[in-house]
Amino acid sequence: MSARSALRSASTTVAILALLTGCAHLTDPNHDALRPPDGLSTKTHAELLDETIAQTNDLVQFLGGEWTYLGSKARAFDPTDRTGWRHLVPCDMHGIAEQYSINLVQDAPAGTEIDPFPPVAKVRARWENLGHTIHQIGPAERSQTHAHSIGIDFAYKAGLEFFASNELLSISVQSECFGSSQQ
Repeated sequence: MSARSALRSASTTVAILALLTGCAHLTDPNHDALRPPDGLSTKTHAELLDETIAQTNDLVQFLGGEWTYLGSKARAFDPTDRTGWRHLVPCDMHGIAEQYSINLVQDAPAGTEIDPFPPVAKVRARWENLGHTIHQIGPAERSQTHAHSIGIDFAYKAGLEFFASNELLSISVQSECFGSSQQ
């Protein structure tokens, strides 16, 4: 395994594990907008799924290129495909709530690198023009991949995150949290 492949694999693994284990959150749990009276969305599952797919598709169309599902590089994102959405991820609410989560990646073409700064600047400008407050993580001064991400938070722990490095771009969209028994 080349040094670049090893670094890419390690970077991707750390980012995925941080998100999946709750060590990295797309939203700020102390933000007032994230503490509604009952803590859960009142939208139906269908409304939340439609909204999450639409937010994802908006960013995919804005950035262009082919986006695949994280962990399934053979499956391209299709905003009309409603299959496979039975698996929900837990919200950080003591196991009483769930949310839809869409995670997409776009790899650098073989033998090339992505300059991560222009796509981040493009997404940042779009979100700022829409009036969103953006939070940013990285890039670390000594990062060889210049990996960094920007995100925006919505009510009920929903959020959008855009990640860029020399090796890949990724989009992560989380729906509003809803009760496990909610339809």
